[in-house]
Amino acid sequence: MLISDPPRRLAYTWDPCSPDAKRERTSRVTFDLEPRGKVVKLTVTHDNLDEGGKTLRDISSGWPMVIASLKSILETGRALPADLPSSAAKEKADV
Repeated sequence: MLISDPPRRLAYTWDPCSPDAKRERTSRVTFDLEPRGKVVKLTVTHDNLDEGGKTLRDISSGWPMVIASLKSILETGRALPADLPSSAAKEKADV
């Protein structure tokens, strides 16, 4: 863990775990929480990534789904289904 400053910030390292990403450097994930009146703003930053690397490609679709599911849990009490089709699959289906 790099930074733990409850309840404002959490930052940790992200090591590539797939065989295709072994040559990529360790990246960093940071969660920042900012009170805004009656709500809290969440900012997720994933940086120190290799441009064009597998990790960057994977998280580019992964983090949006994680955050969308978190939003759903907070608003409705239910997570989004894990098997929602990706936007690429939807685009293929629409063609």
